Amino acid sequence: PVDNDLYVSPTGSNNNSGLTPDNPLQSINYALSSIVSDSLNPYTIFLEDGIYSKSMNGQAFPLNLRGYVSIEGESTENTIFDAENLSSFLFCMDNDSNISVKNLKLINSEVFYNNGGTSVSIVNPNFFENRFINFENIIFLDNIHKSYLFSVLDMNANLKNVYFLNNQGGWQIRFWLGNDYEVIDIENMVIQNCSQYTHPDIFSATPVFLFGAIDDEPYQVTMKNTLIADNVDNTTDYSMSCSAISVSFSIDLNLINCTIGNNYTPGGAGQGQGAALLAGGVGSTF
Repeated sequence: PVDNDLYVSPTGSNNNSGLTPDNPLQSINYALSSIVSDSLNPYTIFLEDGIYSKSMNGQAFPLNLRGYVSIEGESTENTIFDAENLSSFLFCMDNDSNISVKNLKLINSEVFYNNGGTSVSIVNPNFFENRFINFENIIFLDNIHKSYLFSVLDMNANLKNVYFLNNQGGWQIRFWLGNDYEVIDIENMVIQNCSQYTHPDIFSATPVFLFGAIDDEPYQVTMKNTLIADNVDNTTDYSMSCSAISVSFSIDLNLINCTIGNNYTPGGAGQGQGAALLAGGVGSTF
């Protein structure tokens, strides 16, 4: 176990100490399993620019995120996770808290049957309080997923400068909340040119936000400076389809300086009942 920040490089070695940029590890998973962290001693795994993939340097996706450990790339454009159409990217289902991911480009995930068909899945299964995630300066590009590209259940979340571009499959983002104190803050986000993927197991694919909660009291969600444009939802399985944002239950959604346009849906069951923004549950407001 290492009680310290760690450094990883595509050209590093797991025989190195990983304690300095000049002596980096190669495997991100190895760094995650080695680092020791807690609320008093949070640490960061710093990633040098380059492509991290199974074929090029033995990376094992998806990465199992850990509490009080941040993953930080050198630059958004050039620190690249390439799943090579083999797997998802990230998951955390162990009630861990205070997780941060920064400065990454995530490409070529293909997820149908593993990880619930979700490329990034973060869950707080026991509804523990004060669980928080932070994603900054992230690009999701050319990914294929069955259910959700980015799914967060029962966590406070902050997303800033996150881009979803040219992805195919189900929902791009889902937030589902179950504790009164949970808050979602989104700033400077783009969802563009996303669409369904023709696959027999994708039956309700929509390239939009899904917000929902399991409480009578509304949860606060704020979206600032967000662009949702040029997305296509071809869903016809339900009476209503939606091409931008769907709010299910108990959400107060505040949209500030957002642009939502040129998104297309034919409407449910071919009846033309399509919407850009849809509030379909109890206790939701815009």
